[in-house]
Amino acid sequence: MASTAAESGGGLVARVRARLPVTNRRDNIAGWLFISPVLLWILVFTAYPLISSLYLSFREWDPLFTDEYVGLPNYAELMEDRIFLTAYRNALVYAAITIPLGLVWGMSVALAVQHIRGRAFFRALYFLPTVTSSVAIAIVWSFAYQQDYGLVNSLLRYVNVQGPNWLGHTQWALLSISLVVVWAGTGFWMIVFLAGLLDIPPEYYDAAKVDGATGWQSLWRITLPLMSPTIFYYITNALITVWVQFEIPFVMTGGGPANATLMPALHLYREAWDRLKMGYASAMAWVMALIIFIITALHFGLSRRWVNYDR
Repeated sequence: MASTAAESGGGLVARVRARLPVTNRRDNIAGWLFISPVLLWILVFTAYPLISSLYLSFREWDPLFTDEYVGLPNYAELMEDRIFLTAYRNALVYAAITIPLGLVWGMSVALAVQHIRGRAFFRALYFLPTVTSSVAIAIVWSFAYQQDYGLVNSLLRYVNVQGPNWLGHTQWALLSISLVVVWAGTGFWMIVFLAGLLDIPPEYYDAAKVDGATGWQSLWRITLPLMSPTIFYYITNALITVWVQFEIPFVMTGGGPANATLMPALHLYREAWDRLKMGYASAMAWVMALIIFIITALHFGLSRRWVNYDR
């Protein structure tokens, strides 16, 4: 009887094993079907453009007439392109303005609404620019910055101050655009910073009060160290988006006056679609990607010295 039971059990195991490959195959097919839309999107809109741009960066190519292998001259031309260097200098100035200002402003707003009554209402109110089109924001602020009848200069005239031509003067144009970008990102970063603030255990502040710590001491010794992962995320995102900023400078100034607001992404767009120098634009894109990678890698390396993940 024992042998019969063993044979019966062995037959059951064999039948289960015989069915397993079919089940696994069906599961695999179902899994591939589920991820196929995303996989197709990545292949068509990410992998293929990357490979194509790398291929074109070594060629002189335009959509109509020219297709010729040239090798490295597209990359060598970047070092002699003064407009390219101007665009990257503008990006550095833009980063020096927007990154610290956006950090201080976003954190300040998050701290202001952290304990306020009706926090949900103010959170939704500040978030409105985030869900607004960048083009719409740029158009509205272009009118606000208008020299003669714009809102900004009208308010300045109210206090007997003559405002400049914000978007038409090389001294003020980049600063004006930087302020718009910081304002437009207030809602998103306020939500991010507020989430980080609410994640800090309140017991830390209670213990600090018992020890006699002031509000500023709690901010510097508790809030900022424990917010360092969120600040790290903010800086990482900002260091990347600096180089791909396009819509607001394009709509508000078109890169002018005298290339004072020309950003790398806008210069790349001009070379590719205005001058149809697709090969040169592709080389520019890969240099931009290399710069972003190097800066981000350095940022991640330095983060070990100041980012605190302990609670």
